[in-house]
Amino acid sequence: MRRVLLSTTIVFAALPAMGQSMTLPIIEQQSDSTAGVGSTDKALPIGESHQSQAIHLMMQGRLDDAAKEAETALASAKQLDLRKGINQQVLASCYSVAGKVYRRQKRYEDSLKAYQSALDYWKSQSDSDSSGGRNNLVAMLLNNMGEEYVAMGQVSKAVDVLLDARSKMDESAPGYCAIFENLGMAYFKQDKLSKAEDSWKKGVEFAKKDSDRRSEVDCMCNLAGMYQKSGRLEEAQSMARQAIQQITAYFGVDDHRISMLKQIRTADSDSGSIYSGALTKSPKPAIQARDNWAMNWRQSIESGTSSMNAGNFLKASMDFQSALDIVEASQPDSKPMASTLSMLAAAYFRAGAYTRAEETLVRAIPLCKKHLSNNPQLISSLEDTLTTIRAKKGR
Repeated sequence: MRRVLLSTTIVFAALPAMGQSMTLPIIEQQSDSTAGVGSTDKALPIGESHQSQAIHLMMQGRLDDAAKEAETALASAKQLDLRKGINQQVLASCYSVAGKVYRRQKRYEDSLKAYQSALDYWKSQSDSDSSGGRNNLVAMLLNNMGEEYVAMGQVSKAVDVLLDARSKMDESAPGYCAIFENLGMAYFKQDKLSKAEDSWKKGVEFAKKDSDRRSEVDCMCNLAGMYQKSGRLEEAQSMARQAIQQITAYFGVDDHRISMLKQIRTADSDSGSIYSGALTKSPKPAIQARDNWAMNWRQSIESGTSSMNAGNFLKASMDFQSALDIVEASQPDSKPMASTLSMLAAAYFRAGAYTRAEETLVRAIPLCKKHLSNNPQLISSLEDTLTTIRAKKGR
């Protein structure tokens, strides 16, 4: 699901014009018995499929490779027996993945067409036909289409689509904050600053509830830039200071948004001069360098745990992999490393990515025995899971 930041000549002219899109649940053909007419390929489990590989490659910035995976998935889905409802869902899922990848490639028209194809299917279904809730899936697609319209400059159409998305989505659904983030940008481009402000404040509120740290700080950055644009300088400085604190805690002192936020200036009430004030004071790099990995690791773990609880095992595996990258560079032989590997293995296993789960378990079990020996139940569970995987593979 990702984002739009302000592009004003005052502060944020250098920020990328990206949007806050949502990744819909991936629906796969699960076995040969469900393969449609003309389908000859054995279905891959979630986590090892063309759809999930497309998302994974996209997140790595390998957009051309991601597009190839998405288009391979789409071509295969079109060969299924579409008289079966589950195969229609697979096809709709492939369209939504393709739309997201095309968006990252800035192929806006292609992205809109793909999203529209997925939307047409889900709109035709009853809510009981989807475990994710039809209305929520429709809202996610509408949000993504609204993001496209904002990027294409069709702002009025974007507002209409995003308001429709907001009316359909449950407030408690993951990613609800994205709608407000994109809606705020659309209103901002219409110069409706009061509505933009209200939308971004709502975005911050719901992002905190959803533990969506990126959306939270991006809405805060947008608010700071909007306050600067409208001459509300004290509010701009205050919001920029808060955003810097949050960004430093969540993403570290080297995040590109910090230097841009420091450019926000306010009038000195005593002299009338323009100064950077407290925003230009240097942080304490030694303390942050020491503590930063732990904060970033904890955030990734919390996000992965939230995804596991929501049943989004692919997203959980990506979050836990991010946590692993962090802890492996800082504390490779430690309790955090052991616990991260165990959680990543569980996410892969629940996603059906058994090969990756096995590889992760082989690493996790010795570390858990070394650092988590006081938790024999966890170690036993990991060993049982490894045995189960190997039994499935006939080993």
